[in-house]
Amino acid sequence: MYMLRGVSDQELKEIIRTLARAADLDLSDERIEIVLPQFKTQMEWIETLKSFRLPLEAEPAIVFQPKRRAPKKKGSR
Repeated sequence: MYMLRGVSDQELKEIIRTLARAADLDLSDERIEIVLPQFKTQMEWIETLKSFRLPLEAEPAIVFQPKRRAPKKKGSR
């Protein structure tokens, strides 16, 4: 699932609290409860990104231009 597999919610809350303190933020327990599902989702996204096999030499995409689809021919589905 995500890179922190096996880590309890209580441990994740402590990680969030520690990260917040490092950013000079004081999060309430209520706010940490709100942030916890978002934090888990972010970790899942990071794990998904890490699953792509890209060489270290791969250049970052600075422009994204989606390909246009060719118009459908009459009578085709």
